[in-house]
Amino acid sequence: MKIGEFSKKFNVSVSTVRHYINLGLLVPEKDGFQYRFTASDCKEMEIIISMKDAGFKLNELNKYLSIFRFYNKDDYFLYEKLVEYLNDKKNRLYEERNQINTYIRMINKKIKEIEADHIYSAGKTVYTAMPEQNGQLPGFPLSAVTLLYCPHCQCKLTLSNVDICGDSIVSGILTCSCGYHAAIRNGVVFTENLKDLENDPKFLECYFGEENLITNEDGMLLMGMKEHSNEYLTNLYKSSLWIYNALSSYDFRGKTILFPDLSCQYLYSRHDGENARNCIFLVTALSERSIRSMRQHIANANPNLKVAYIINQNGRLPLKNGCIDVIIDYMGSCNLGFFQKTHYLDTVIPYIAPDALAVGTAEYYCPGSPSIRRIHELYSNAAADVFTFDFVKTTLEKNDFIMEKIEKISKGYNPGRFFEYHIAGDTRTNIVYLAKRRIL
Repeated sequence: MKIGEFSKKFNVSVSTVRHYINLGLLVPEKDGFQYRFTASDCKEMEIIISMKDAGFKLNELNKYLSIFRFYNKDDYFLYEKLVEYLNDKKNRLYEERNQINTYIRMINKKIKEIEADHIYSAGKTVYTAMPEQNGQLPGFPLSAVTLLYCPHCQCKLTLSNVDICGDSIVSGILTCSCGYHAAIRNGVVFTENLKDLENDPKFLECYFGEENLITNEDGMLLMGMKEHSNEYLTNLYKSSLWIYNALSSYDFRGKTILFPDLSCQYLYSRHDGENARNCIFLVTALSERSIRSMRQHIANANPNLKVAYIINQNGRLPLKNGCIDVIIDYMGSCNLGFFQKTHYLDTVIPYIAPDALAVGTAEYYCPGSPSIRRIHELYSNAAADVFTFDFVKTTLEKNDFIMEKIEKISKGYNPGRFFEYHIAGDTRTNIVYLAKRRIL
């Protein structure tokens, strides 16, 4: 429906609807110069109205809506987080009420003092939390075993000492006659020559943030939500909607789809059950801890998804060359660029199909800006051009990707205090893109 019909439906003015759009509370699709409101927008408007009636301010509503937007509706953690957020608001209201009562007592005391001094009194009479799921997380999918090849000689890997549960592998050893060795532990592939980042305090602090080292049960994006600005969260949500719509015309059934690092947040929030049928999803990460919580969330939302988790730090994946059909890079490469000297795509390009599709979102600053300099002060292993437009554009072009769609989501926003490298006043830009690979 159009904006006029939408405003009448909820008995608000068109200017109010536009104000909510500017604040990121509503994110309708845009058809030319016209906004088009869907059932999802109606549901969010109902939430806005009901929560305003409950005393929520507009800036608080953005965080509340972000919980709905980024947590999968089938994950019981969603309801825990909603209850937690509502309890936080209730406790703040109690604190406000107590503070107001204190102010009232102080005012009453001042009134009595004035009356006693005859200055004014002349002639007057004085969640339930949801239970945790038991059981083991889905392991390495049996359907993905055909993809397991040696990264050095491209021979098919040999599996031994295999422990299988249902349709997935819980543990096993991967070997090749050339000497390559990897392992599956707790359903996750651990490749060769891994540094112990699980116990590296500098890496953990840089990756998770000092305040989140102990309680990081929600994964990178969800974990840092309280420290992200409303505009940053709105931009990410708009980006995920754009990616979802851009991919809606493609049939991915039976395809192999790669999600680098925290891009698995998109898999969790936006996977389409029908379009994902018979797909193999690959999630790569630098350490098990960096994807441990999202793995739980994804299993909560849809335990039937065939997701292969691979811990790897050098780009040499135990996969068949050319097996990856689609890359969904939802800020993954940007994040990995803080810890690797080259763009993630450069390291995994042998595994990308000649006709692959790449879609993603990225953020960047102008080269040489104070925030870029600050990044290199804080992250000694960062890529030289990390968080610049060329970091994305040049990498895609040199790997034979042709940009078919690119759109700017926002420009000039403060991402929030989680991002300690951001210097106030620096222009930060968010873009989304879709590119196709064509090797001539």
